[in-house]
Amino acid sequence: IKEAFNTITEQAEKGKKIASSYAQTQAKLDSAQKQVKKALENSKTDLFEQSTDSATIQALQDISKLLEESKQVLEEAKVVLNDSKYLDEACGLIQPKLELLEEQLEDFSELASLGLVSEMVSHDLGGIANRLLGKSTELEQQLKQSEGISINQIYSLINFIKTTVASLKSQMKHLDSSMKYTREKKETFKIGEMLKEEEIAYCQNKPNCSHIDFRCIVENDFAVTMNKGKFIQVMDNLINNSIYWLNAYQNKITGKPTISIRVDNPWVYVEDNGLGVDPTIEEGLFEPFATRKPKGEGRGLGLFIVRQLLDSIGCEIILDPIKNEHKRRYRFSINLSNVITK
Repeated sequence: IKEAFNTITEQAEKGKKIASSYAQTQAKLDSAQKQVKKALENSKTDLFEQSTDSATIQALQDISKLLEESKQVLEEAKVVLNDSKYLDEACGLIQPKLELLEEQLEDFSELASLGLVSEMVSHDLGGIANRLLGKSTELEQQLKQSEGISINQIYSLINFIKTTVASLKSQMKHLDSSMKYTREKKETFKIGEMLKEEEIAYCQNKPNCSHIDFRCIVENDFAVTMNKGKFIQVMDNLINNSIYWLNAYQNKITGKPTISIRVDNPWVYVEDNGLGVDPTIEEGLFEPFATRKPKGEGRGLGLFIVRQLLDSIGCEIILDPIKNEHKRRYRFSINLSNVITK
């Protein structure tokens, strides 16, 4: 929308400049037309009839006709140029409303993304709680059936609790990075390092994802200055999208389900070895409510939010034209040129 508005504003400004030179151009055309008419009138006298051939007279007549047509076109253009003045005024009125709309859209995207992250973490925390409950129930039954618990079982319980608490801390840290007070903070960090140490580590601790292989390949790392929580939300949405479809079509996937992230300055590539993007929605993939998920399982907002979050920092995401073995596009490419640390 902003690009379209800027284009309209530029055209309106050009119209104003052209309109300012209209009177001068009109005067030149009038002067030229008068000179041509005078030459034609003189050619009709006996004196000029002897010295002026018919080809010259015909050329003067053609020029006169062209000048008349040019004046008519100029008159029509004058109407359009006058309208451009009102267009410029309209742009002046629309601009503050457009800026407000963009701010509201950015706030909506951030809040919606926070909602999705909260929903995801809530689901993961539920899984952690169920694991703890299951383990405690198992030990309780053993206590009821025997006189006590062995040392090995106690160590096993301790290790289980440590692992569960580490997973819980990872989930809470992930959620904390998306809170309002953190989202407003910018920091400088290396993309590859952050993805390996935080994003991949977080994904590997997600419940019910042990069957998925998470990979991060850093070919050419680079530093950026931006809000880390915002970028984490972008990656979460992309990875969760891959996780959903890898699980949905697990029986049709050759080999172990794999999600790969590749860093190559200034790009970050995200892909998986699933079926790829359905061709029927690939053109509108980043539009709101574009989804092939069954009703109740998806809202079609994840990738829309990804684009909005990246737009807010002057970056972009595209679905690469390259296709997989299923003849479908499957790779997302994020260009972070605008936030690279100078």
